[in-house]
Amino acid sequence: NYAMPFQFMLFGFVAVIVFFVYGNRLTLDWQRYSPETFTKRLFVTSLVIRLVYVIFIYFYYIDMTGQPHAYHVADELFYHGMGAVWRNDGFDIMKSEMRNVDFSDSGYAWWLGFEYLLLGTHVLPARLVKCVISAFSCVLMYNLAKRNFGEEVGRIAAIFCMLMPNMWYYCGVTLKEAEMCFLTILFVERADLVLRSPKIKVAGVIIPALCI
Repeated sequence: NYAMPFQFMLFGFVAVIVFFVYGNRLTLDWQRYSPETFTKRLFVTSLVIRLVYVIFIYFYYIDMTGQPHAYHVADELFYHGMGAVWRNDGFDIMKSEMRNVDFSDSGYAWWLGFEYLLLGTHVLPARLVKCVISAFSCVLMYNLAKRNFGEEVGRIAAIFCMLMPNMWYYCGVTLKEAEMCFLTILFVERADLVLRSPKIKVAGVIIPALCI
């Protein structure tokens, strides 16, 4: 009586199969590629996977909940509503509304507001941007792991990041996790590069400092 609905069992089954089967297969099949070719294939494949998932889950949510948001939605509607204020009511109203928002929640609201200002207040374009950010996170993970543990480990880490179902999920919801994961990985990767450089330059410190 406490079993989850069959559709969620199916989603979980597919996610596990895809991760372990293709994680093993691609780790072997992509060994022959040069680092440059591997990086391009990693980014493109990561992007395609996320785009397919986001478009599918967008229509799935509409069919199941009546809106392009997940079940029992709360934070998504908050961010969506706050993000739309800038485009619909102007910057001053957005600034005034943000005074009542907790500091930890304000960053993504501003970022979403900027995206909506440029792309419109529909949730799908903003989620497509998440796909690009998340795909680039996989490339950063490759660079970071390769620099610390070698080429083979770097490729395994990147492929696992590409196939991680959580990373897909973050792209399909109006929440801040995709951007926060990206900023975290970008900070660690850039900071690691700075620490390994024979001479620390101001230009190399700017990106990790901005990420913080």
